[in-house]
Amino acid sequence: MIKHTAAEPAAPSREATRQQQWWQAIHDRLAQGESLSAIARALPRDRQTVRRDARMAAPPSPSTTGRRRRPQQDRWQAMLEAAWAAGHQTVAALYEAVRAQGYPGGRSTVYRWLVEHHGVRRRRGAASAGPPADPPLRPRQWATWRLQRWTTLPRAATRRLSQRLEDPVVRQIWTLVHPLGVLVRHRRERALAGWLRRAEASGIPEWVRFAQGLQRDEAAVRAAIQGPWSQGRTEGFNYRIKRTIRVTYGRASFPLLRARVLAPREA
Repeated sequence: MIKHTAAEPAAPSREATRQQQWWQAIHDRLAQGESLSAIARALPRDRQTVRRDARMAAPPSPSTTGRRRRPQQDRWQAMLEAAWAAGHQTVAALYEAVRAQGYPGGRSTVYRWLVEHHGVRRRRGAASAGPPADPPLRPRQWATWRLQRWTTLPRAATRRLSQRLEDPVVRQIWTLVHPLGVLVRHRRERALAGWLRRAEASGIPEWVRFAQGLQRDEAAVRAAIQGPWSQGRTEGFNYRIKRTIRVTYGRASFPLLRARVLAPREA
């Protein structure tokens, strides 16, 4: 008589073990009072995946985990792992590396594999391990800082300006911009000739052209520095007229435009 023995249960796959470890880590952090967003940033994992695992009362079984795996990823698992070990650890680099070997899948499939196996997401790449980069500033902000005195600048401004001043060209521009602001603010008309010579000798095309333009109208420039009069009010009035014309263009007749231009400005 043949004795039937019960089949031994299959060992859980590597993917099943990995998913169970993710589930355990998520629930451990939930027990410590962390939010889903904080857990997603710390692990890192996709927030929707963290929410799904948080709602599960028990870790995923090997059979459930196996159904979530994609056959295409399974067939090319060794190739993806080899490319990852070779240093291709971004979506673009990994996709190009395996595509050159005949990988038929798409970029989104590679991205899902990176998230599931290595927790890599596009917004949290390998290059994000260092301190966050400073956001870019507009040229107007740079100009405002360069015209101010160093002692009056905020700490963030002095730090970023110090980094920029390591460039010889930027440092040379600083030596031209700051004295020009001091010259105009304090009405130092006698220093204009020396500043113009320095600007022309700088070799920077934009500053050379600017200095040549000031020299062509040097008398008016000196009068503007010395005298108490300013063209600012006239230019402001011209700007208001042009803006009114642009706003009412094609929607009103000339009498209404005339009335709006001649009307006193609201306080």
